[in-house]
Amino acid sequence: MTATLVSTVTERLIAVGPPDDLLAPIMIVVVLATALTGVLLVVLGLVRAGVAIRFIPYPVIGGFLSATGWLMVSGAVRVITDHRLNFANLAKFLDTLTLEKLAAAVAIMLALNLALRRARESRGSNIPRFSLLPRSSSNGASSPAC
Repeated sequence: MTATLVSTVTERLIAVGPPDDLLAPIMIVVVLATALTGVLLVVLGLVRAGVAIRFIPYPVIGGFLSATGWLMVSGAVRVITDHRLNFANLAKFLDTLTLEKLAAAVAIMLALNLALRRARESRGSNIPRFSLLPRSSSNGASSPAC
């Protein structure tokens, strides 16, 4: 939604005439949109409108969360490799440099995951639990991550 808003504002600013600085008006639009979203969420919380979420089916919520996860992963891959994640670009991901970049990203992810696990163990379970890796239970069997 924010990207659509920013692209619309950018197109209108360019149509009027090429401005010297596009960053300032775009940042103003982003800040205003964020503030208005925050105000709307606070108002919804104050009027106890959060109970309406019960009427949204679980498959809809699951699909929304799956799409959000896909956008995050594909965006991260694009930032890391400078290539879009699609079938047309699969050959580009076999390049040695691209594979090294992806391997480095996976190594950082694993290191952060390990650090989060150790921090959680040393401080208790106050840190939110999220992991892509299975965790082991007390009897040694692995269970899916939360």
